[in-house]
Amino acid sequence: MIKTFIFALMVYFPFMSLAQDPEFLPVEKAFPYQWSVSDSGVQVHFAVQPQYYLYKARFKFSSDSQVLLSEPQFSLAGTAKKDQYFGDVVVFNQPVTVLIPYSGEGQIKVRYQGCSEKGLCYLPQTITLDLPLRTSSSLPDFNWQSIRDLADDTAGLSEILVSLPRAQALLIFFLLGLGLSLTPCVLPMIPILSSIIGGEAKMTGKKGLILSSSYVLGMSSSYAITGILVTTLAKGVNLQAMMQQPWLLSLFAFVFIVLALAMFGFYELQLPNVIQQKLTTESDKIGGGKVVSVFVMGAVSALVVSPCVSAPLAGALLYVSTTQNWILGGMTLFVMALGMGVPLILVGISGGKWLPKSGPWMVVVKQLFGVLLLAVAIVLVSRFAPSWLTMLFWAMLAIGSGIHFGALDAAQLGWARARKFAAFMSLFYGLIVFVGMLLGSQDPLKPLKRISESSGGETSSQLAFTKVNSVLSLQQNLALAKQQNQRVVLDLYADWCVSCKDIEQEVFAHPSVLDKFSDWKAIKFDVTQSTKEQMAWLAERNVFGPPAVFFYNSSGLEFPEQRVVGAIGLEHFQSVMSQL
Repeated sequence: MIKTFIFALMVYFPFMSLAQDPEFLPVEKAFPYQWSVSDSGVQVHFAVQPQYYLYKARFKFSSDSQVLLSEPQFSLAGTAKKDQYFGDVVVFNQPVTVLIPYSGEGQIKVRYQGCSEKGLCYLPQTITLDLPLRTSSSLPDFNWQSIRDLADDTAGLSEILVSLPRAQALLIFFLLGLGLSLTPCVLPMIPILSSIIGGEAKMTGKKGLILSSSYVLGMSSSYAITGILVTTLAKGVNLQAMMQQPWLLSLFAFVFIVLALAMFGFYELQLPNVIQQKLTTESDKIGGGKVVSVFVMGAVSALVVSPCVSAPLAGALLYVSTTQNWILGGMTLFVMALGMGVPLILVGISGGKWLPKSGPWMVVVKQLFGVLLLAVAIVLVSRFAPSWLTMLFWAMLAIGSGIHFGALDAAQLGWARARKFAAFMSLFYGLIVFVGMLLGSQDPLKPLKRISESSGGETSSQLAFTKVNSVLSLQQNLALAKQQNQRVVLDLYADWCVSCKDIEQEVFAHPSVLDKFSDWKAIKFDVTQSTKEQMAWLAERNVFGPPAVFFYNSSGLEFPEQRVVGAIGLEHFQSVMSQL
């Protein structure tokens, strides 16, 4: 606040002393503007006069809740300048047009600031535009069958939702969450919850329902907090990215290993007797402490175990960021997470009906949950560990599980033989993964891929990405591509993003993609560290995290309609390519 006041004094006094000087034009004549609405959105043209300039970074666009704005596009890239007020900046020193795609009907505000080359800096200006009703021509007519198609269209989903009644929008979010329930965002949570339920000696359907509901409510609360922060603070807030520090992932992996060892009977994890007696005073079936601990586990798991941004989630975040209503923002993400938690609640209910209650089978089930917890630990470590180490961990888990469950032991007829066969297959798979690691394979699901490549069955070609991790390096590469009259495909990537690696292996390595972008410059923007400048860059583009793919023409302008946000399959990506 103090810095803002000081800066205002710096620009206000020169303005008062020089504004009457005919040498300086009034602000409305230095930067006269005109605006119009077209099929692409609203266009605002600033006729910047000679010896004057506008700051690119000082442009700000806001709207009421009835208008959804997309990323603005400038007709010029701007000129780098060493400014006495703001340091190194990009300015427009010639007429420039800004295109602002939008949907809805209402008012938007355009804020800008400019200066004179002779030393006068004008106060920030704000203009208000009353926009007529406009809907994107690329959006399909809304019906319930279109939800699945909209799930792959971040901007389209957001534009549809902003025009719907709130209750109907919340229902759509629940259905989208239900669709996300079997994606990599949720699957790692199933073994965590299963181990909690399977670890109970006496489990009933009611008890399983209470525990799983507590877990889902904890998970939903984390998403709700994210929605509130995005709505009230900044679009660049990404709690999941903040939780992906290697030391933190290592800590949680260690916790899961400790829990897994308890499943194998190495020790018993329990509170001191004094505390246990207090927690079980009022209820012998389920203590309040257990419910609270499961709630906390669900809240933490949502941020640590499943750090992926899907297209529906990105659309939801974009939607709540435009509403400026923190209550709606929290409810939106909360309802979506409830939809994602439906399978988890079913796991809880089934815990009392399907899981064995006693006998040796119960021990086997607990140990299987222990294996699943070790798998979750490996997933967490794989986000920052080298590929060969991750492959080694998977091999050790498969080999160790096979030996533990009797792959090398004698077995009697019946179920014992079936168990030994499953254990032997685990041992065999672990050996294959180990061999694949020695050959340099990086995918535990395709451990012998290098053998097929060396025999000519496949090629290991991929786009030749230039990897950058700073906004400055990214801007330099984009500027170089523009000088060379090259188009650019930009991949937003992070080591902790599971979907990013899937896109890298399944999409960018496909022959049709390689052929399409053979003459394009490929840039991989690594936001693993999630620095402030990286988050600010994402916030300017209404993107909340990886994965995302951007496309730029030879003039350095993005193709906004073809931007891909969230996990994407090859077929969808090919449809995007056909539009470029």
